[in-house]
Amino acid sequence: MLGKTNLPLVELHGDPKIGVSHVKTDILAEAQMVVDYFLNCGLRQFAFFTFGDAWWINLHRDAFCGVLEGRGFKCHSYRPPASDRSVPIWHESQQLGLKAWIRSLPHPVGVLTPGDLHSARLLDVCHELDIAVPEEIAILGLGNDPLICEIVRPTLSSVDVDARRIGYEARDCWIR
Repeated sequence: MLGKTNLPLVELHGDPKIGVSHVKTDILAEAQMVVDYFLNCGLRQFAFFTFGDAWWINLHRDAFCGVLEGRGFKCHSYRPPASDRSVPIWHESQQLGLKAWIRSLPHPVGVLTPGDLHSARLLDVCHELDIAVPEEIAILGLGNDPLICEIVRPTLSSVDVDARRIGYEARDCWIR
């Protein structure tokens, strides 16, 4: 629909299938930063959690796990049910599998999630299992949504990808 307006269009999610110019964060640099952060916290066990399956989530998981494996560490990944949705939705039917996965993790463990909603879901389940966050499971999300990160206890840490700046700079490129 927007493509029919003949206005400059830049897709900010980075989906190459849409067929328009796009920008995205440097996912590999992001993964390296997250791994360095966890290592500097003294962690030596790592995992990736998402409650949904989407192409962009797989990019983040693969980069994170790839950086870890390149440094000699294993990455435990939770595998949610397959979906064709680009925006994952939590299904209560995943609860038992998630609890079993969390119990199977070595502790302490640093867990990266592809978004703050995923982090909040993981935090909720950790509370239900009486697992201390961040002492036993340190959770780090992507997006840094203050509404999500600040409302939960303990508050969540998250990587600020500065999406607003990405959009502004993409817009600025078209105006020049």
